[in-house]
Amino acid sequence: MKGEEKVPNKKGLSKEEKEFRKLQRAIAALPKPSFNNPEKAQPLKDVSVPSAVPSSLLQQDILSQSGDDKIQKPADTGIILDKGGKKIERLAGVKKPKKLKVVGRVLHYAKKHWWLLALSIFFGLINSIFEIATPLIIGNAIDYIVGPNDVAFDMIGKYLIALGVCIVAFSILKWLTTKTANDLSYRIEQSMHDDIFNKLNHVPLKFIDGASHGDIQSRMINDVDQITDGFILGLTTFFDGISTIAMTVVFMFRINIPIAIAIVCITPVTVIIAGFIAKRTHKLFKQQAKELGDLSGTLVEMLGNQKIVKAFEYEDDSIQKFDDINTRMREVNRKATFYSTLSGPISRFINGILYAIVAIMGCLFALKGAMTIGNISTLLSYANRYTRPFNEITDVFADIQAAFASAGRVFSILDIKDEVSDFGMPEIKRCTGNINLKNVEFSYTQTKNL
Repeated sequence: MKGEEKVPNKKGLSKEEKEFRKLQRAIAALPKPSFNNPEKAQPLKDVSVPSAVPSSLLQQDILSQSGDDKIQKPADTGIILDKGGKKIERLAGVKKPKKLKVVGRVLHYAKKHWWLLALSIFFGLINSIFEIATPLIIGNAIDYIVGPNDVAFDMIGKYLIALGVCIVAFSILKWLTTKTANDLSYRIEQSMHDDIFNKLNHVPLKFIDGASHGDIQSRMINDVDQITDGFILGLTTFFDGISTIAMTVVFMFRINIPIAIAIVCITPVTVIIAGFIAKRTHKLFKQQAKELGDLSGTLVEMLGNQKIVKAFEYEDDSIQKFDDINTRMREVNRKATFYSTLSGPISRFINGILYAIVAIMGCLFALKGAMTIGNISTLLSYANRYTRPFNEITDVFADIQAAFASAGRVFSILDIKDEVSDFGMPEIKRCTGNINLKNVEFSYTQTKNL
């Protein structure tokens, strides 16, 4: 009948078409390959395995032709390129480390370079002294400006010299604090890289072969960077902030106790809000680290095995797989970034209210003669400086949460048990080279023998 498509039978196939059909069946009968060992997917020459072809495949006309005699794309048997490697901790049966142990292990790396940590804390303490002294000098200088033609320029000159010394010293010590903190983070990062590299050289090969190589690379590079950015730099920021807060409180109480109490009571609200937000966003940053590892694994597997991708016409599926992971990562990154950055604007809003309260209370005390204009200026500066460490800590909360998730992924690799070593075993004195193999089976996975 007209309009019906005629499909040639098997006997009408040309010699080239028969060879192509034979090759397709041989490839379909191969076991599922692993991207970590592309040789598993390479068909041998002159393969003749008609009996090994799955029955489902025999029922399909893989080389069926349309009416215009164009060969269609082979049926997707779902044999390869649709499954990435598993997480290495799942293959090794490693349990997730607890938060307190994670912090302790990170500090153990910092302990190896304790002198850099001590220098960073010391420079931060001295730096805080000059930082706190600056508003006090400015406030005292303002009090010598009484009115028109009533300015004690000699005293103001002395205070300006002292102010210049404080500014120069503050700048130098700030640079030293940052430099020592960066040196500490670089050394810790190098130590972690060395430990991960050594661990990967001693774990059973099946764990590396079965895991996603891109995910392992992401842990060694991205996660280690996140640990040093979140924990180490956050640690130095914490000590610097604590010293600034303590000294600021002492000087504020010396100037005016009621205003100092107002500042101390209102400021902790920002810390409570930041802690609440950080607790809610931890799961998002954990998911973000996981998606980043999956994305890296997909890139390494697809780009490193282009021949396999093209041989099985998997280009469209690989793009779709990448788009799916990228979409999930974009959504979780957007949510984690948005919710974690809420702490910054909220804390600054509260600090603005606190600044207004200090100004109003200072003016009321000044009208009563209990404070000078210089004291009000000093307290306003202290109000900003007292809240600055809280703002810095809330700003790094996002990095700290991401560092927790990254540290768990890194230590999951370091907790894998090493391969049993033959070190110390008796040495073979004489070897004839005769080996008998009986009841030996080979498999890439424990559930399927070849």
